[in-house]
Amino acid sequence: RGRGHLLAAFATIAIDNPFGRGSAALTRDLVARHGGEMAGEEFFPIGSSQFAPTVGRIRQLGPDWIMCLNGGASQDAFFLQAAEAGLSLPMLSSFRIMLTYDHKRLPPPVLDQMHVTASWVEEMDTPAANAFKACWRAKFPKAIYISAMGHNAYCAVHLDRTLVERAGSTRKADLRRVIASGDAFFDAPGGRMRVDPKTQHTAQHMRLFAVDAKHVVREVADFGVVEPRG
Repeated sequence: RGRGHLLAAFATIAIDNPFGRGSAALTRDLVARHGGEMAGEEFFPIGSSQFAPTVGRIRQLGPDWIMCLNGGASQDAFFLQAAEAGLSLPMLSSFRIMLTYDHKRLPPPVLDQMHVTASWVEEMDTPAANAFKACWRAKFPKAIYISAMGHNAYCAVHLDRTLVERAGSTRKADLRRVIASGDAFFDAPGGRMRVDPKTQHTAQHMRLFAVDAKHVVREVADFGVVEPRG
């Protein structure tokens, strides 16, 4: 079953829309590339909230991990129903915690063993992250969570400013020259972001985070700056 590999057997649950379908396809590719296997895969229409049959099927399949691509408030019910049924497996998501701050919205311990790889979560504890959080909280004291969406919007503005300053111009051709030189970067609160000349996507400092039974987020691994795949 490939249980000796980092990725052994995965079951995917996903919202039935282009994002869910596309992300599930990427999951299949990654699992296969790392020597694992797919134990199962299910898609749910927007608004779905009944997951008891799915929880039962996951028990029967016996995967090592659950890839959680379920989206929308109604589909949060999966976590509540899985916990109520006593299903306890490591989980992974491409957007949970960092974007949807589920560990703040849902009661512990339903997100126990959830993992996410991100360039930002509010729980990051570095001088740059802490300075950013202090400024954000001073301006928005009632914010529930500083999500990756807020962090990335801030970074996009500053990266654009950096491009203009280094180009000495707002002309597209001048900005492209800066990108082509490899000098289009910004030291963001979560780590350096750089526009990759080949793909025009950003290379970012990525880390793996995990949630425990008390919904405390901790850093598991630091991958450094990860380059986009061309």
